[in-house]
Amino acid sequence: PIQQRQAVNDFRGHLAELLAKALSQGALDQDLTAEDKARLIAFLRGYGDLNGEMRFAGTTRSGYTVLPGAAEQAGVARPPLSLGDLLGDESLSSIMFDDNIVMQATMFQPVGGMDRIPAGFGRAITSPILRGAEVRRIRQSERGVEIGYLDRASGQTRSLAADYLVATVPLPIMAKMDTDFPAPVRAAIAGAVYDHSAKVAFDAPRFWEKEQIYGGLSFGSGATGAVWYPSSGFQSERGLLIGAYVSGRPAEAFEALSLSQQIELARAAVERLHPGHGAELSNPVVVDWNKVADNMGPWVHWGPGETDQAAYRLLNQPLGRVFFSGAHLSQLPSWQEGAVFAAHRTLTELMTRVRADRVAG
Repeated sequence: PIQQRQAVNDFRGHLAELLAKALSQGALDQDLTAEDKARLIAFLRGYGDLNGEMRFAGTTRSGYTVLPGAAEQAGVARPPLSLGDLLGDESLSSIMFDDNIVMQATMFQPVGGMDRIPAGFGRAITSPILRGAEVRRIRQSERGVEIGYLDRASGQTRSLAADYLVATVPLPIMAKMDTDFPAPVRAAIAGAVYDHSAKVAFDAPRFWEKEQIYGGLSFGSGATGAVWYPSSGFQSERGLLIGAYVSGRPAEAFEALSLSQQIELARAAVERLHPGHGAELSNPVVVDWNKVADNMGPWVHWGPGETDQAAYRLLNQPLGRVFFSGAHLSQLPSWQEGAVFAAHRTLTELMTRVRADRVAG
């Protein structure tokens, strides 16, 4: 497997050399002035760490085979990877991963995991929280909203009434409910297409830290996506290692496999990156989001134009006393941040509506 540091810097060096050649051969004379060409060549020398002949012969930016040390111990740079080897690596596109604005380092997480955020909300909310309630029916009138739900603990069907409803249920779940929503709204809900995504995690001794890996991701193959190292508990005895995190079409194929096959593919991905350690992975856990009963998918894709779609705009408007909200109705549909933005907007709209109803009443 190619290290991302080397892939990024060696690829940049090769591209800089190719562009310098194009400049020297006059291929860009129609696009650049002589002064611009001179400035660009000077930039490329530093950008790609090119030698005096404007060729890429390797760079210490890609790391060392022998680290610089005391006295006579000079550093020895890694030999450069060929451009052909880089282009032939299926994970080449991962070198741009941290250029994505929502994938920037450094990311932080709550102690104990991301679900500590909703747990914190649960502690802060003073009104009773009804758990294990599977909403099955929604009806509204000019005076209020009635919810019918299954109490999973008792198996009994119950109902409750409220002045307004904020519906944050994932749309594939809401599409199965018995509602009195108008046909266009029901169609918008039913037509929402959720992506595919899957994870496989293992308990393991922290062998990766012996390779100086502390957090972050490795990209092993398109079939299994990323291997994700824990970003907490450094230097402890064991940690939770994600051996596969895959989304999109590869995840759809991945989820079609049996759980045992998914586990073995994830184990093989770790073995490929860390030879000899695949057998140390234990207690596997598989999460296929499209099979999670209360989600039926990780995040929504609205299609061409995404949030310009009519369905998206429709569901972002109140429907009588019902307000739809959630990450799926934000510009960040795959992030908790999107859910927070949507919540702020919905609460503002709800308060405006309540005040208007009080004035009118």
